[in-house]
Amino acid sequence: MKKGETLGPEFMDAGLGITLFRKGGRVAVPVTICCGQCYFCGKSMFAACETTDPERGAILDKKNVCAGAGLFGCSHRYGGYAEGRAEFLRVPQADIGPTVIPVRLADEQVRFLSRTLPTGYQDEVNAEIGARSTVAILGAGQVGLMTASCRLLGAERISTMRSSPQTSLEMRVRW
Repeated sequence: MKKGETLGPEFMDAGLGITLFRKGGRVAVPVTICCGQCYFCGKSMFAACETTDPERGAILDKKNVCAGAGLFGCSHRYGGYAEGRAEFLRVPQADIGPTVIPVRLADEQVRFLSRTLPTGYQDEVNAEIGARSTVAILGAGQVGLMTASCRLLGAERISTMRSSPQTSLEMRVRW
């Protein structure tokens, strides 16, 4: 990381009705865009939000499959929203999802809050990982490494599989 680089976005301004954020504050914006009002959001299943990707949802609903939410940076397949690492980003439904980063936390402490850590954590929650669990993680990229933090939830055995022998060796030494 070079001096002066920004790891998290700085909040520039808010639209009408958005009161949680102050200009100049730091925020972590999740990759998932959700409304907070639909059936799935009401059940905290934000990745299945019915309103933030209406075109895809209409197609999938005919097949009785729940629609996926809109996602930043995933092209027209998930709502056509711009990449989240842009210099400026319009955040639809900004009162649901984005989180204020407290001033007391350094950028390095919140680096992974927007995408990789929440995805890995959600993997752990969905898999119901707990004390004495045995976990196999396919892929040791950013999300796989964040999922490996399941040791904090009590997992006893964690196997991370990746095609690179060097990476696999490094993982075995660390865990």
